[in-house]
Amino acid sequence: MAAEWAVEAEARSAGPVTVGLCGRPVSVWAMWQWPAWALRALLRGDDWAWASACLADPGVWQVLDPTGGDVDEFLDDWEAASGQDLSTVARMIAVLDEFAGPLEADLAFRGIDLRGLWQPDGLTWRRLAVLYDALPGESAVKTAQANALGEARLAELAKQRRDGFGPWSNTDLLLADVVDAVNRNTYVLQLANTDSRKQSKVPKPEPVHRPGLVRKRRRPTLSDEQRGLLAYMAQHQGATPPGWKNVDRPPGG
Repeated sequence: MAAEWAVEAEARSAGPVTVGLCGRPVSVWAMWQWPAWALRALLRGDDWAWASACLADPGVWQVLDPTGGDVDEFLDDWEAASGQDLSTVARMIAVLDEFAGPLEADLAFRGIDLRGLWQPDGLTWRRLAVLYDALPGESAVKTAQANALGEARLAELAKQRRDGFGPWSNTDLLLADVVDAVNRNTYVLQLANTDSRKQSKVPKPEPVHRPGLVRKRRRPTLSDEQRGLLAYMAQHQGATPPGWKNVDRPPGG
């Protein structure tokens, strides 16, 4: 569901939402009225327990006795009508389970009360997810999450290339230019102090990844053994040398 449509649907569903189930209209209480245990029951597939607390007429669930397909269709219609998304709710519950305090503090400093999740015209799960996703990396909750990952995992994540960008100011862009200039100078010094026969092995620095800079795709580097293998295959109609193992297959081969 597109975000703007979710916002509109949410604004129109401040009260109970009526959704069809097995050809019969069923009234569902607004999410702020759902007890936490009932929401958890729904997320783990116990729709009977959820219905007992979140329907205006809980008995209708027993009377209709919906199948799994009926429930799935019912929940899809409820999501469309309410502007909520149960997968988003589940994601935010996981955050609250471990980091409720830091998240509440981050929101409070921004004038938003986390307790609004259980108050009329307060915070909604959809809006909570939007606010959480937009919190900066130095926020209390995301700092707590980073600390929980541990240094080894953080170091591993730091090596991964990022597809998107965080906020970049003009100062950040100028600093990236400075880093690139220093890296280029370092590269030149390394070349000057390296034997000419080994200069090709000195890695060239890559520019700092930043908005407006298109990264070039790296071509795989082949060893002498891999080049020899490709030459043999070219001369023998794709056949590999006797005793060759798959573990020695060159990249892309």
